Amino acid sequence: PVLMMPWYLARARWRGIFGVVVGIGIIVCISVTLNTPILYERYITNILPARGAELTGHPEDQSLSAFICRLSGVTGMNKLTPSQHHGILIATNIIAALLALITAGIMWYTDDESEMQLSLSFAAFVTLMLLILPTAWIHYETQLLFPIGALLCYALLFSNRKLFVIWLISAFLISFGDRSLFADPKFNAWPLNLVQSYKFY
Repeated sequence: PVLMMPWYLARARWRGIFGVVVGIGIIVCISVTLNTPILYERYITNILPARGAELTGHPEDQSLSAFICRLSGVTGMNKLTPSQHHGILIATNIIAALLALITAGIMWYTDDESEMQLSLSFAAFVTLMLLILPTAWIHYETQLLFPIGALLCYALLFSNRKLFVIWLISAFLISFGDRSLFADPKFNAWPLNLVQSYKFY
């Protein structure tokens, strides 16, 4: 949810920002009450730092960093060398920053305040969030239901056939996920390993 904050900031949606902060606060308070605080301490001190620095070419990871790993020949759960990790991390951060700036910039300079435009802007940030996460496992892609829905509404509302075709292709790629599709070792060799980023595309 924190990664969605730029959308509210760019659109000056202060009530939305307040709602996100309050909502997260309430959820955390309730969950801390129902669970032991040790779980949160372990998550903040161990799991979160590890996830933030994790880079993998695993077939179920559909993030930008995983795509760059595959471009570099890193597949499966192969361990990266320190130089590989450093180079891929730098490349990922640069591209992620550019994507974020482009998305925020286009949205910032859009004067259209219609509900459809706001829906598309929000959908773009959801998609951006999944792209720039260090790891985006297949089950994370359920968050793309909103972008897919917004894109379909836009295509049908404006009778845009080209956009509808793009929607069909995107919906098809997102609709299934089965790591056994890439069980054959040939998918670990370049360029077939790039097929593993089918949801990323």
